Amino acid sequence: MKRTIWATAAVAAGTLAIAGCGGGGSDEPGKVAVKVTEGGNGAGSIQIPAKIEGGAVDLTLDNSASKAPHDAQLIRLADGHTYEEAAPIITGNRPQEIPDWIQAYGGVGATNPGETGTATVKLDEGHYVAVDDVKGGPQQPHAEFDVSGDNGADLPDADATVTAATTDSDDPAHEYEWKDEGLKAGENTITFDSEGDEALHILVAAPIKGNATIEDVAKDLDSNGPPRSVDITKAVQTSIIDGGKQEVAKLNLQAGRYAFICFLPDRDEPDKPHYKEGLLKEVTVPSS
Repeated sequence: MKRTIWATAAVAAGTLAIAGCGGGGSDEPGKVAVKVTEGGNGAGSIQIPAKIEGGAVDLTLDNSASKAPHDAQLIRLADGHTYEEAAPIITGNRPQEIPDWIQAYGGVGATNPGETGTATVKLDEGHYVAVDDVKGGPQQPHAEFDVSGDNGADLPDADATVTAATTDSDDPAHEYEWKDEGLKAGENTITFDSEGDEALHILVAAPIKGNATIEDVAKDLDSNGPPRSVDITKAVQTSIIDGGKQEVAKLNLQAGRYAFICFLPDRDEPDKPHYKEGLLKEVTVPSS
């Protein structure tokens, strides 16, 4: 689902442990523990409880003992479908249509070694898989789990908002637009809002180098070569969420100019990445 050189190379991450906070059944986000461990020859595994209470769930990703990239993307599989059926689509490297029975529910995006990433997601009842998909390829560690009930909790308020928004434009180059409010230098708690009936969105925020322009970034994207206009080693990103959903994530941003990029397409238009449809924007993060 996240098939791009830039997206998978945006950060160098490592071994992680994910733990929820709050108590179920008390209108507070539920408590869940997930762990990703590394093994020999690049192998690894994810451990997650087999049953989780639905509603809002806090996740914390600890990369303090890492040596290789990891993240935790949560995907709901509609009734009657299996991970074995979904795996060629989730792990594939070529553009392809994404059926509506594969639903992205967010998670913790890739996080640098020695750092901690957090997110709060809202889980509906159903069957899910947690995938560590930073490296890409068919051997991504995964673990399946079921969600039932509802803890009554909602997503918490955030200090900032970033929206992958739909527009009323008939121009296919402006089908979407980035909207942001409240961003500042330092750690930002953001509500990432995803719009679009057929959309899947990710936010990659990459620092723009020197005097490069957003047009230079667009040229780099079109070339699919090494990015010269942005510092991809200092980029930060969210996980993937379906249109119509939200998650609350933390992004650590330095003051300066960023390129906000969504590499993903709509489900039914795999050859039209969203950065060609309006989700490429220069955003300046103020110093205070």
